Amino acid sequence: MAFRPEKRVQELVEHEKDVAESSVTKQLEVAEIYKPSSHVKPIFVAVEADMEKYYSAPEASDIVFRYVEKEKLVKPTDKAKVILDVTLCDALYKGAIKKGSAYPTEIHKKDLGSAFLNRMQVHHKVSRGTQEVIRKGAIRTIQIMTERRQGNKKMTR
Repeated sequence: MAFRPEKRVQELVEHEKDVAESSVTKQLEVAEIYKPSSHVKPIFVAVEADMEKYYSAPEASDIVFRYVEKEKLVKPTDKAKVILDVTLCDALYKGAIKKGSAYPTEIHKKDLGSAFLNRMQVHHKVSRGTQEVIRKGAIRTIQIMTERRQGNKKMTR
C-alpha cells in the first residue's frame, strides 16, 4: 500500500515518437509502374532515355511528349492534335491494327499518353520503408464484401 510509482514524462513522449515513426515506415505503398517494351524502344532512343529504368505513368507520357516536341510533330493548324511520323506510328500501332486497315495519320494529344502507356509493359511496385519489390503485371484488384449468414450473423470476405 505504500508503493508510489515514479513519473517518467520525458520517456513517455519519446516512446510516442518512436511509435509514430514506426507506424509510418510500416505502411505499404503500391504503385503501378511501366517498363519500355520493344515497341517503344525507338522513342526512348530518340530522347536518350534509359531503357532499363521503370517509369511512372506521368514520367512515361512525359517521354513521348518530349519526342513530339523534339520532332516538332504538333499540328500547326490544330494544337490539340499530333501528327504521327513513321517512328511514332510504329510505336503506337504496329501489330495492333489488323492487316488491310489504314494507319492513322494523327492522334489527339489527350489520347497520346494513354496509347503510349498501353504499348509498355505494366509492372507494380510494393514498398515498405526501405524494402521494395517489383513484379510483372498490373496490380491485382481486391474486392471486400460483407454478407449475411443465418440469423443476424455477418461475414466479411
